[in-house]
Amino acid sequence: MNPLMAVRVEPGPPSVSALLPPTGSQLEGGAADQGFGPPGEPAAEALRSLVSRYDTVVACGLPLREVAALDDLCRQLGKQLFAGEVRGASSFAFVDLGPRHTYTVKGNPEEKVVEYSSFRDAMKADLKAVNKRTHPLYLALRACWEFEEAHCRPAAGPADVAEVRAAVQRLVSATSAGNTAATKPLVPEALVEGFVLDRVAVALGDAKEAVQEAAQPLGELAPVCAVVGGVVANNVLRAVSHFNPPLRNLFCYSYLVRDGLGVEECF
Repeated sequence: MNPLMAVRVEPGPPSVSALLPPTGSQLEGGAADQGFGPPGEPAAEALRSLVSRYDTVVACGLPLREVAALDDLCRQLGKQLFAGEVRGASSFAFVDLGPRHTYTVKGNPEEKVVEYSSFRDAMKADLKAVNKRTHPLYLALRACWEFEEAHCRPAAGPADVAEVRAAVQRLVSATSAGNTAATKPLVPEALVEGFVLDRVAVALGDAKEAVQEAAQPLGELAPVCAVVGGVVANNVLRAVSHFNPPLRNLFCYSYLVRDGLGVEECF
């Protein structure tokens, strides 16, 4: 629609899963922790070649382990990454513009520099920095990340909700606000349950009958897509133009908490 933009349609990109190590394997020297498959693997090399031709990557709906692997690749190649997902009432966007991103603001020619954490670092940040002002979705996201790391797959339905909820409670207990959350939970159970179950509906698409009827998964909700998609689009423009401060480095949104206000978190 914008005549100033040149659009190039690429063939369907190789799956980001090509960057992951084989399930259950542990490469010597901890290489499996880096999220890269064996060197020279055709699909992985094709994805590296594709990413290397662009400045900014926007990835939607990937499992969290794949977000981490793609972020590793983007940092290795010096590329910007925006990744996120809408799960029913809740959504997140992760931004990594590298260890050194520069930008200017209107009326001030002085260049400013900001550093970004990797996705892995954001998921391993010191929990003492989490307090009542932190968006509850961060802990739910982190619990889902731990589930994927342990099981090499995303949490996939009602049977996995209990384990994710237990991980959330363990994370809450390690925060500075954990001891004062007895009267009002730091992370509402409905938020955790919806964040797990609604991803199943997104993954299944029209095959929602495979999910228990009692769960009533919502899938991707257009209003939530509009809110978070608008935030991501605006910050992509800031990132590629190096004008105005971009999002750093997590955006959490849910109409179940914080009166539906999105929150920027930096870890």
